[in-house]
Amino acid sequence: MSRQVKTFIKTYDYKEIAANSADMVFKQEIGQGQVGFVDKIGNSWAVNTVYEIYIDGQVFMTLNRQLASLTDPHIFRPPVVFHRSISFFGINKTAAAVTFEVVCDGMIYDDFQNI
Repeated sequence: MSRQVKTFIKTYDYKEIAANSADMVFKQEIGQGQVGFVDKIGNSWAVNTVYEIYIDGQVFMTLNRQLASLTDPHIFRPPVVFHRSISFFGINKTAAAVTFEVVCDGMIYDDFQNI
């Protein structure tokens, strides 16, 4: 049986988040029978901001700092595995709007329901 491999279509996204607010910055969803593998993550950061990273709806990591730069993202070995989605929420605790940026890259494999 042949398994199809896909790359993430969108690996970078950004969102300006108003003062004292939170919003989704990036989300990668996959279909039933697929498995996602994230191997690179980078993010911008500003004082009094937080990122919450969710894997399949559960908090995976909370970042009160920059994990790695957007141009030289952190490499995960082994990769982070997800079955439905990976999403990044930005929390802005400042008195001004802040632009949140995320780089998230990886692969999606089809036809894993029989493994």
